Amino acid sequence: MPPKSEPIAVDTDTLDVVSFNIRYEGVEAHEHRLFSNRLKYIAKFVDTTGPWLVGLQEALPGQVVRLQERLPRFGIIGYQGDGHGALAMSDTRRKHDFHTSILFDREKLDLVSHDHVWLSDTPRVEGSKSWGSKRPRTLTIAAFRLKDAAGVNLVMFNTHLDVHSAQARAEQVRQIGHHVRAWRKTYPKATFLATGDFNSLNGQLPHQLMLESSLVDAWDACGADSSCALVHFPVTFHGWFGGYAGSYVARVPEFILFTLHGSGIEMPTSVPDSIAECVEMIRVILSQLPSITGLWQALPQSLTRMHIDWIFFDGAKPLSVFVGDVRRDGAHSSDHFPVVARFALSSVSSVFGCDTALDSMSLCTVE
Repeated sequence: MPPKSEPIAVDTDTLDVVSFNIRYEGVEAHEHRLFSNRLKYIAKFVDTTGPWLVGLQEALPGQVVRLQERLPRFGIIGYQGDGHGALAMSDTRRKHDFHTSILFDREKLDLVSHDHVWLSDTPRVEGSKSWGSKRPRTLTIAAFRLKDAAGVNLVMFNTHLDVHSAQARAEQVRQIGHHVRAWRKTYPKATFLATGDFNSLNGQLPHQLMLESSLVDAWDACGADSSCALVHFPVTFHGWFGGYAGSYVARVPEFILFTLHGSGIEMPTSVPDSIAECVEMIRVILSQLPSITGLWQALPQSLTRMHIDWIFFDGAKPLSVFVGDVRRDGAHSSDHFPVVARFALSSVSSVFGCDTALDSMSLCTVE
């Protein structure tokens, strides 16, 4: 494997989509992990890859603002997870407001409509959470038309599921499926895209539920199509180990840990950084083993693909899918690798009118 992967060349006849957990800004064990030192790598990757759409996860308000300053052609759609949009950026209550923002290239796309919901049993209540989710989790939705087109060509969903509760992840995906079906009724001919950090591996329940919402996993679709270029890399979350996280030595313990995680075991929110932290993680896991249920149902599909960051689609033809920005030199843009899917622009669904019967949902007007 090369030390780092180079972004594929930008093509005017294609539409590229990126899913990227850029890691929140906070105190880090090592200086190179600070967002102030990672920002340039994130911006460079987006700029050189040239996507039309980027689904961001784990971005705090200040991070999104600074990223857009370096990427001025991109517009931003998003909302603070805890419902603090009216508060000043310096307000401490916004410290942990994760965005599930969508960046879109304003030179290629016009925003037609957008929405933001909380993945809870009260999705219109700001900052709400349910099913044991440790923090509010959100879904950002946006409908676009291609420049110089009429109607809607694209609808995009971007999310970030709970990391602690297996039940919460399953229920949150069921909520996403509900919204996918609702928007499909409004825009029956549009191309649908979904990006996110699902904190689950392909083959586990959230992945299965996403497929039941009529969406297709871009990685699986590309792998089954001989005309689609699939650049294999086994992981998307690397926990600051970079390209080494994809080695067979690392994948076996990752497989075991994600299987336990999928069965309901709560894991640390960050990779242990010392022997003491490793010992504590093992102690916490062992204390929960008696409560494990459905272990075999939580098994990932394979050791060759253990992705928690996914791109789904419906109504387009993928040309290539790859895990990007893979490095071993320590200059990591995040503790996740971005995932990139390239689609044939000619395959994007044709334009059509909006169903005004649903206008009360604010789906048919620009907000």
